[in-house]
Amino acid sequence: MTTITKEWLQQTIAEFENTRDDIPFGLDDDDAKILLVLKRALASLDAEPVRYLNKFSGTCVTLEQQSNAADDVAVYIPLYTAPPVPVVPEEAYSDDCPDLYASQPEAWAAGWNACRAALLHGAEPVSQTYELPQTQFEQVADLYEMQFDDGRTCAFHTDGAKAAQWLLACDGNKVQEYVRLERYHEALIGNSPVIPDDWVMVPKKLTAENGAKSLLSGEFLETTFISFPECLADEECESCDGSGRIKIEVPVSWTTIKAIWNKGVEHFRSSTATGDN
Repeated sequence: MTTITKEWLQQTIAEFENTRDDIPFGLDDDDAKILLVLKRALASLDAEPVRYLNKFSGTCVTLEQQSNAADDVAVYIPLYTAPPVPVVPEEAYSDDCPDLYASQPEAWAAGWNACRAALLHGAEPVSQTYELPQTQFEQVADLYEMQFDDGRTCAFHTDGAKAAQWLLACDGNKVQEYVRLERYHEALIGNSPVIPDDWVMVPKKLTAENGAKSLLSGEFLETTFISFPECLADEECESCDGSGRIKIEVPVSWTTIKAIWNKGVEHFRSSTATGDN
């Protein structure tokens, strides 16, 4: 097995960059992606462990540097702060609605942006999240540090479900993820689902069983019109423009919400895999 060294990465990156600078139109898409991966790999080699986890107990953590942590016989495994995933999809508008949902562009945009808000890193610390069963959360780190809103440590745990429970327990609670070197490398080259600070974990599919239906049903509205053959002279007249039509807002159907959510998850998963911003 070939060992990739820091020197090899530096030399290869320099060669790619020289080639890029010599070509009028730069690198093609494949070479540009290779260059990005090489730079991330180089950055990962410069990473320093921030915690050491006892691999036998799985819970004992120390900050004291372990000189032989990389050896097979070592008791403690080095852990690294989980790097963020660079995925920032654009906000959607009704004009962006695909043909499949052309009859409900506003509902599509509302559902898309709700999915976007749930999946993306927020500008403010997360204060609300979906109360979903533990089984909906994937194990995305090797160690979780449960923190209070002021950054103080409450406890460490290796169970992602416990970390999710901590986030749900109180507004302001935070979780810092730590990963082994292998997973750190994978995250930097885009092959790992590591969840960075203040992101919200959500289900891949919306179902009644995981509580999503009761949470989202009735949350989104779409505007529609009803035509009447004659004037009813009732309380809805204020929205009538004299054409015999009144404008009303009705809840987006559960079927449509699920379809929009699935499309959003599919898009974000694809963006994560390609590293698109």
